[in-house]
Amino acid sequence: KRQLPNAPCIEYWMTDYLNRKDVQAAVHAPNITWHVCSSTVNYSRASVLSSVIDKYEYVLNYQKTDKNFKFLVYSGDIDGIVPFTGSRTWINALNQTLNTDQAPWLV
Repeated sequence: KRQLPNAPCIEYWMTDYLNRKDVQAAVHAPNITWHVCSSTVNYSRASVLSSVIDKYEYVLNYQKTDKNFKFLVYSGDIDGIVPFTGSRTWINALNQTLNTDQAPWLV
């Protein structure tokens, strides 16, 4: 039986899950290989403190032309950059109708 990882980049629970073909099909993801950690993402203080609401508004504008467009927001409960409380705040700021209440997603 596998144990829970001590650090997110040491074990590969999430990438094992996201790289499963059935999961990629379920979330309509392209056939790609997911990675937990990346050396190509470099956060700066300015980028961490900047808002991305305008980018989500841009994506949500597709709902005006495609009523079947779906949007999933996922936040980790120990995310140091965007904790779930921050996600909840910007979701509310978008002033959109939620089809599903916030709920835990257990894997």
